[in-house]
Amino acid sequence: MTAIDERRLAASLRLLVAASRELAATFDYAQTLTAVGRLVVPAFARGFSVEVDEGEIRTTLARTGRLDDEPLQFALVARGQQLGVMRVSGAIETDDAAIGLELWPELALRIAVSVDAAQVYAREHHVADTLQRALLPDRLPLDDRLGFDAAYLPGAQEAIVGGDWYDAFRLPDGRIAFSIGDVAGHGLRAAIVMGEVRQAFRAAALNPNSPSLVLERANTILNMRANPVMVTAIFGVADPR
Repeated sequence: MTAIDERRLAASLRLLVAASRELAATFDYAQTLTAVGRLVVPAFARGFSVEVDEGEIRTTLARTGRLDDEPLQFALVARGQQLGVMRVSGAIETDDAAIGLELWPELALRIAVSVDAAQVYAREHHVADTLQRALLPDRLPLDDRLGFDAAYLPGAQEAIVGGDWYDAFRLPDGRIAFSIGDVAGHGLRAAIVMGEVRQAFRAAALNPNSPSLVLERANTILNMRANPVMVTAIFGVADPR
């Protein structure tokens, strides 16, 4: 291997390492791909773009520099499915900056894996968020002497949903029971378990001798699950009469 080859290999590895670091930083692949574009242009090429298929629409998520009429094109393929295309124009050919042609497909592969992971995460996040909202009460008890208000607001775009819940319901004797808590874990599984926990508290409250006994009953019900989970919760009973 010549000194020039060694410098080109080192440059290629630096690009792949830096790109991998950016791609692993967040599930917001529009942001990460823009960062990768800044690594490629102008150090290694004059133009760079990534287009990703989102449903029936192909969206340009990153475009840096200027693309020629006939850029190099590399399919973004992950798990046997094409997710989009990466284009590169005007690859720099100086001894210190040029990278081997075989490295562009490697960069495209890493981008494809990152995009695929982000899309899978986004789908699961959407399902878990939708399920969690569906399992929470549509309305809370109305009473002239006691009011309830609640809001579910994820703290950030990438907030992981799943196990949080709140509930309030009227008991047969006119009092109002309420529970607030969190199931350990995140994602779709935690959202499903959260629904079970909320109903366990409702079942345990049918004979509400005291809030502590309701907690004990709910704990007994949850321990009957094949896979018990950790739950943090409070339960109380308000008497507006």
